[in-house]
Amino acid sequence: MKKIYCFVLPLLLSGFVLSSCDDEDQEVVKLQNQDPVVTVEGISPMSGYAGSEFTINGTEFGIMADAVKVTMGGTELEVVSCEENAIVVRVPEGATAGKITVEVYGQTVATEFIYDVLGEPGVTAVTPVYGFAGDEITFAGHDLGVSASFYTVMFSGSAEPALLASAPGSESFVVEVPEDAVSGPVALTISDREVNVPLTNGFTVLQHATVTGLSASEGYSGSEIIVNGTNLNPVLLEENVELDPIKVTFAQGGTVAEAVVDMEKTTDGTIVAELPEEMAEGTYTVTVSTSFETVVTETPLTYTVIPSPVAEGISVSQAHNGSEVTFTCKNLSGVTADDVEVLFGEVKAEVTSVDAEAGTVTVKVPILDAGEVTLSLRIKGKFIDLGENALFTVLATPKITSVNTGNFLHNETAALVKEGEEIVIAGEGFGTEEEHVTLKFGETTVDIASISDTEIRAYVPAGGFGAVSLTFTGIETPVEAGLELKELTDGMEVTEYALKNYKANFISLAQDNSDFERTGEWSKPADWTVVNNSGSNMEGYGLQHNPRNDVNAGYALALQTDWGFPNSMTDGKIYQAVTLVAGKYRLEASVLEVAISGSAYLAVADDAGFGVTTDGISSALASAQITAPGTVGLEFATASAGQVSVGFVCTLTAKQKYVKINGFKLIYVGE
Repeated sequence: MKKIYCFVLPLLLSGFVLSSCDDEDQEVVKLQNQDPVVTVEGISPMSGYAGSEFTINGTEFGIMADAVKVTMGGTELEVVSCEENAIVVRVPEGATAGKITVEVYGQTVATEFIYDVLGEPGVTAVTPVYGFAGDEITFAGHDLGVSASFYTVMFSGSAEPALLASAPGSESFVVEVPEDAVSGPVALTISDREVNVPLTNGFTVLQHATVTGLSASEGYSGSEIIVNGTNLNPVLLEENVELDPIKVTFAQGGTVAEAVVDMEKTTDGTIVAELPEEMAEGTYTVTVSTSFETVVTETPLTYTVIPSPVAEGISVSQAHNGSEVTFTCKNLSGVTADDVEVLFGEVKAEVTSVDAEAGTVTVKVPILDAGEVTLSLRIKGKFIDLGENALFTVLATPKITSVNTGNFLHNETAALVKEGEEIVIAGEGFGTEEEHVTLKFGETTVDIASISDTEIRAYVPAGGFGAVSLTFTGIETPVEAGLELKELTDGMEVTEYALKNYKANFISLAQDNSDFERTGEWSKPADWTVVNNSGSNMEGYGLQHNPRNDVNAGYALALQTDWGFPNSMTDGKIYQAVTLVAGKYRLEASVLEVAISGSAYLAVADDAGFGVTTDGISSALASAQITAPGTVGLEFATASAGQVSVGFVCTLTAKQKYVKINGFKLIYVGE
């Protein structure tokens, strides 16, 4: 099947690739918004006479002959036919040998393939394709043996033809690069006939290199050295030219050492090289050779190899971003911060100080993700072996996730503790080195008992109360826990650290009128469990509101009969579970109103479910009977930290009876 390529301009049409077959079984491929890659793989044959045809082999030529342009040197060839992988062209009269260039729909491929036209003067090679003014350049080919007077060779920028160095031969002639020549194309005429010159981009006229100096007059074996100058690594117009290597050599007596040139870093103005590691200490004479010449300097270049630094230790093997890390080294004489480069992985660190006398280099850990990185230390261009100290851990940004408040009486912002109690701080990024962490309770610095990357343990010192914070070396802002430690003392009211929703106005679970009962008078209280045996829609309603329908007007926790509730109630309860530490306590309730037929008690149960009854009240951990408005109190003790439940229980045997409480108070009496 033959393919027909139809190129559609993207400014006129857009879309995706469509294909179809016409009546002659030809596949039509519409290339819209596509860029086929044209390649040239060879020509066949590679020589012939004027009027001959030859084939260019490759890919993505298409079959549109009028979309293809082929040139040989500066001569355009006639395109006889075009297929996807082959173009047939004809050599016109008067054409001479030249490099083949193919252009398909604006995509140009300049090749190194030369077609040689037989029977005509032809140049097939120019060597070298670069040179200084006055250098001799050879043009090789065939049918060249005419008198020198018939040759005109014009270099770019030159006003006069180049001089032939000798009489031309049939296969070559030699010219001198004119003094006024510049880089660019070369034009050749023989006997008034223009002859192609096989240069794709042109001849490069070189300028002599100069060396203005070295980056340093002394350094270490294995260190980096920079040669400064001009025309040290010029770019040639012709590509893929094999050149002699650039060399920087060091001579001392009969010993010669050659530096390794880093061509990726080397430019026309600088040569970057690395001295051999095995170079002995001493002063060397330096010689610089470009790819084209050995550079002559007015005064000899010298370089002194001095004793290399040796790394002896590192202050820490792990640290946070921004922390300072100090390397201890010997042989730092004359070293400044500008001479030092430290990388954490691929990231350069800030060098904060160098103390050559003390033998220390201090840097700041750059901003990095947590994890292990490899350190590299370079002084005056020399890599210093760090040995086992090369592996460094960047710690995660420190964060406190919790303090063991569950072991203490606490609320969201404070915990009640005593001297000597253990505090456990959990988090991440703490590291494992205690000397780089400062723990404070308030203004008191606290000794750290143990530390890991995720946990710090300490004990409350005398007077050590206040906000919990951690300060890390290299991090100015302390990391705060958002928790204050307060001293738990005898006789201290601890209601807010143990009970929730413990006084009027009580917090209601009601969100709108649909959450109220009895025309907006009753709702369910937050944090309290209500058991009122109603068996109706009043089950669980134990918060009375005044004014009605006001969610913020919960003025009493209440158990009552009638007025929407059953006419009697057995062991109705309102309670909540609390966590306490070991000790003695006093619980008080403020009774707002009371009308009792039966019995009611303020009580503490030794379980979380307030398993007490009015008939079996003696089983309670502690209880006090409620008989009248005012304060009712009881005392109890817990032998160990744990949960108890507090509240009140009522058995009301008649209708329109009630107990209403508008506040509770819990006091820690002591151990």
